[in-house]
Amino acid sequence: MLSAFASELYQSLSLEAPNVQFHLRNWSENTLQDLGKDEVLVGVNYEIGHAPKELLQHTLTRDAYCVYLRNGHSYQGQTIDILTSGELEFATIIASDWNSHTSFAEKIMKMHGVTPKIKFRSELPSAILDVVEHSDLVFPASRFINTGQRNLRKVKVQIDTVDFTPEVLLYHHHKHRNNDTVLWLKEHIKRCLDNLCTP
Repeated sequence: MLSAFASELYQSLSLEAPNVQFHLRNWSENTLQDLGKDEVLVGVNYEIGHAPKELLQHTLTRDAYCVYLRNGHSYQGQTIDILTSGELEFATIIASDWNSHTSFAEKIMKMHGVTPKIKFRSELPSAILDVVEHSDLVFPASRFINTGQRNLRKVKVQIDTVDFTPEVLLYHHHKHRNNDTVLWLKEHIKRCLDNLCTP
């Protein structure tokens, strides 16, 4: 998700604070600990059930999950219902502290009695997008994924005919609940994500 709004976020922040150095980094297996130890001020991710009690969560927006597939793929629908997608083969992303062993899409499908056919996994969205562009695999992911100039299209994901829209959250230590910098960052991050949501 970071790659989708990093440039806009940097530009927005640096306009108001031109002399401040910003460090944006990917969410990792240490991010929750780093937030708890005050080594990272804020983090953005989906809901994490095992987040420590000292971290506060604020909803920034809702994502709209999609499936990315190559133009010319035999599936031509405008939506894919996870419950009836058993014939498709998937590429999935592994993200530390969020789905480090089983992808989010796999968990949702298994919760609904569907065992997905996973053919490719990676931590790198660019690697997955390259594989999907040149195969019949499909990639369930955030609508915020930047596909660049690839020959791909995205199709809305549904679960039992309802769009799948997980919350995107801002995490920070509870002692920063009234911190002006955290509130300022939250405002800018939310604005950037809202801009991505506007067609």
